[in-house]
Amino acid sequence: MTTQGSPKKNYNNHPFLGKTKDGFFALAHNGVLYNDKNLQDSEGLSKTCIETDSYAAVQLLEKYG
Repeated sequence: MTTQGSPKKNYNNHPFLGKTKDGFFALAHNGVLYNDKNLQDSEGLSKTCIETDSYAAVQLLEKYG
C-alpha cells in the first residue's frame, strides 16, 4: 500500500526493508510524514526512485540505528 507515488510501482509499496549494524528490519508506516523532503535534504539522505514519504524513516533508521 502506498500513500504517495504510484502503487503500481512496487518499490513504493510497504513494507520497506532496511538494514542497520544490528541486522535487517521491515517498516510499515500508517501515517504521513509531511516533512519527508526536508528530512532528506537536511539529513543528507540518498535520493531514490521511491516516492513514498515513509521511506525517509527507513533511511533515518539506517543512518542512526
